[in-house]
Amino acid sequence: MDLYPGGYPARFGAFAGGIVSGETTDPSSDWHGEGNLRLFDAGAMIEGGFDDGRGTVLLGGRYSYTAAVLSLIAGDVALDYRDYQARTSYDITPKDRVSLLGFGSYDLLGERKNGVLDILFGSEFYRLDMRYDHAFATDSNVRFAVTLGYDQTRVAQQRNADDKSISSRVELRHRLSKDAVYRGGADVALDSYGPGELMYQDPDDPDAKKRDALFPTRRDMAVGGWSDFVLDLGRRVELTPGLRVTLFTSGDASAVGIDPRIAARFKITDKVRIIHAYGIAHQPPSFLLPVPGLMPGTLDEGLQESLQTSAGVEVDLPEETKASATLFYNVFLNMTDTLGTSTGEIDVATDERSQGSAAGLELFVHRPLTKRLGGFVSYTLSRSVRSLGRERLPSTFDRTHVANAAVAYNLGRNWRAGTRLVFYTGTPKFTTANGLVLGPRPSTPERGSWFYRIDLRAEKRWKMGERSWLSLVFEVLNATLRKETFASSSGSDTEIGPVTIPSIGLEGGF
Repeated sequence: MDLYPGGYPARFGAFAGGIVSGETTDPSSDWHGEGNLRLFDAGAMIEGGFDDGRGTVLLGGRYSYTAAVLSLIAGDVALDYRDYQARTSYDITPKDRVSLLGFGSYDLLGERKNGVLDILFGSEFYRLDMRYDHAFATDSNVRFAVTLGYDQTRVAQQRNADDKSISSRVELRHRLSKDAVYRGGADVALDSYGPGELMYQDPDDPDAKKRDALFPTRRDMAVGGWSDFVLDLGRRVELTPGLRVTLFTSGDASAVGIDPRIAARFKITDKVRIIHAYGIAHQPPSFLLPVPGLMPGTLDEGLQESLQTSAGVEVDLPEETKASATLFYNVFLNMTDTLGTSTGEIDVATDERSQGSAAGLELFVHRPLTKRLGGFVSYTLSRSVRSLGRERLPSTFDRTHVANAAVAYNLGRNWRAGTRLVFYTGTPKFTTANGLVLGPRPSTPERGSWFYRIDLRAEKRWKMGERSWLSLVFEVLNATLRKETFASSSGSDTEIGPVTIPSIGLEGGF
């Protein structure tokens, strides 16, 4: 897992904010697996090889039986979630591999009224990725891939918004010399958006018209190409200049994003490195939150744009501990920010744009969990602001302080204890009426309540053989019984909870 707050590699496109990148581990032909059984869900994963190790298969998933548990406690509440992953690969030759990766997720929250399920939130997504990889004689490789996708989210009573997608990409990595590596590629993505049709609908209903305008039936396309070079300039300096160009189309509208990027790594000593990253990124209009299947459908006002800068230092500390400190400053132009720009009724069907910026400092310390004491601690001090005409005020989602920590300790005799801490300060308070934001907004508003949560975990493990184990696990989510504020206004805070979930379960593996 990699977090790029900005200035990320040129292969990433169509996003103007930070990026979290996840890469799957290489296939393994050595049979292994693990599973767990808790009070509210169960999960398992198994992987191994066939045909003398030329092929591999991996299956994994999680299923929640929360609905059965809630039926005993709160019979009118429906909560369900599940996910799965599956992968198979086969080495046609020592240098050629074909792979098939599928994964998906389903979440549902509803309330039963008079025997009828009222869906408050429902969302699901599925992906199927087919790859062909070829390794050349030199330190070079190429990948061809096609991905199919389906996303769906409930947006109104008896109505869903969905997205059927197909994309293709080619990626090349070629070592030009011992001091230079070229990386490049091209990609194309086609998305077909549309709302689910209602059995009965008044075509003159204003609410129906607004939903149809926000989620029109349409087809979007993004075609891009990118290149960068990883250059070893000697004297412990590595430079990575890159460029990405993407054409976006939606209906009859189109726009082009030209995204130059550059990153530099300076090795001061064997244990100290300084890293700089700069870049420009473009993104089509976006919804309030990244929800599957929900994407506004207009490019008439152009693309969102961000100017990204960051500078940091990485230090290798004793006992395999690593620490980093990163300063960042990003400027956002032509933003789709319905909540940030609203000074009256929030109308998600509008395409009003705003300017903004985000600046801050991130501190991170990490030690491998394989050690007797391992985990991480992170802290972010930041400020996100919006510019509305001559007004400059905090973003609706701005939080000054955010801290996270996860620590595990081996107590000996196969006992292991762990804890997780989450802390953040409140968001700005603005004057509201009937849940709607009113203006003018103060430049230094009051803040909502701060929040912290501590989770606890204890595990006792038994070895069942040379490669097998079984554990008894005790867990408590939100052991501090804290209520969380999810909306703040000048009048009061709207709280939820405390949501505290104790659990006991079994885990095992081989």
